[in-house]
Order: sequence, then structure tokens, then C-alpha cells
Amino acid sequence: MKQTTNSILMIRPVAFRMNEQTAVNNYYQKVLDGLLPATVNAKAQEEFDAFVKKLRSVGVNVIVVDDTLSPDTPDSIFPNNWISFHENGDVVLYPMFAENRRLERREEILDILEDEGFVINEIMDYTEAEMDSIFLEGTGSLLLDRANGKAYCALSPRADEELFIEFCEDFDFAPVIFEAFQTVNGERKEIYTFQQGYSKAARISRTLWHTTADIASIGLWEVIGSPAEMYFDGQQLSYEVVFDDQDKIKRIHQIQNNPDLVKE
Repeated sequence: MKQTTNSILMIRPVAFRMNEQTAVNNYYQKVLDGLLPATVNAKAQEEFDAFVKKLRSVGVNVIVVDDTLSPDTPDSIFPNNWISFHENGDVVLYPMFAENRRLERREEILDILEDEGFVINEIMDYTEAEMDSIFLEGTGSLLLDRANGKAYCALSPRADEELFIEFCEDFDFAPVIFEAFQTVNGERKEIYTFQQGYSKAARISRTLWHTTADIASIGLWEVIGSPAEMYFDGQQLSYEVVFDDQDKIKRIHQIQNNPDLVKE
């Protein structure tokens, strides 16, 4: 199986801006003071067009689809979160965390790709998981090593473990699962998502192995976490965990289902 392709899909933005619905757990987004949304989008379009031109100049087949003003989809420039393409003609549709990102899934995009000669044999649609607040945001959540048959996933509110394993079984990937944290305003934050037990109340003990991802150097290392033992009722919860400069837990904040502070 090939790891790379000479054809890519790019969505040209028409209303690019910080997405208020995804900013709750995407700390890379910022509001730029003094810049109107129209100015931000114009800059994004300028960079987009320059990148398309550069890719095409070296022989990459770029299929450009224009976004639409309605519905409002500020993150449409990132289609890899809701769709992926596979060498055998399979197309995967993924469940999205933010409601306005779900609107990016447009059937006419697939029609355009077929008109461009792309063969679609089967569509694997996992989007029904959104009804249960279960998400897996494409290659924004997954790193697919197609050549070696491995898929890597950092668990988060946007990457459900059980759905990830189901995806791996469907596409014959060996799953590699870890948890990641990042530094935000001088604090190290980690997102935990877990299912509280099974259909019957169960007492479990779990040792968490935390993986820190150094984005700049792509370096990885492991930190041993603490065992957790509690009674669970089957509800899915997500927590933001903040560490101090000594790597001790400073606070835990529940960010899904109930925004109340759960530990200080």
C-alpha cells in the first residue's frame, strides 16, 4: 500500500476565522486584535492560492473546491478531519466534535471528485456516532502508516478509543493508542476521555501511560501516570488535566457533559 499520493483535495475558504465551537479544546486558535474576519479570510485565501500554485508547479494534481458562505463553516479548509481516501477506492466519513464542522460534509464534493476521475468504490460512514457524542476526526486525530499497516491515535474528546479500534478492524490497521498533553499559557494540559465502565456497574483499575508529544521536534517520551479506581455508570466523560512545573496535577476540569470543576 502506498503512503503518499500525487492528487490532493483542497477546500478554498470563504469565511475562515477562529471557530468558537472548536476553540474550547483547540488551544492553537487565537483572536487577532484589530483584524476583521474579512481581512483574516482574505489573507487565508492569498496563502491558499499561493500554495496551490506551488504544488501544481511541481506536478501535484490539486483538486480545488470552493467553500460556500452558507452554511457557516469557518474550518472548511481542513477537510482531512471529516473525510479520508484510500487506495482501494474506499472513502471514510468521520464524526465531528463541533456541530458547525459537521456541515462541511457536502455530497457534491464527492461528485466533483468522481468527475475528476477519482473512483469511489465504497463509503464507510461513521457519522452516526455523533448522536452518542462519540467522535473520531479523521487524520486530524489519526496518523495512518499505510505502508506498515499501523494507525496512531492520541485519545481526546475528538478521538474515541472504541471507535478508533473499530476503524482499525475495518481497514486492517494495527492500532497504537496513547494520550498527549501540551503547554498552554505556561501550564501543561492533558485531555482524558474514558467510558465509565460497561452496561453493568463495574469497578476497574487502570494505569495511565501518558505520552508527551513535542510538536516541533516530533519527539515522544512516556511518563507513568497513577492508577485510578472508582465505580462507573456507563457515561462518557472528558477532563482537562493541568500540571504544575513539577509535573504534579494542579487541577482537573470536566469539559464534557458537565463543565463544573471536579477537583482543585
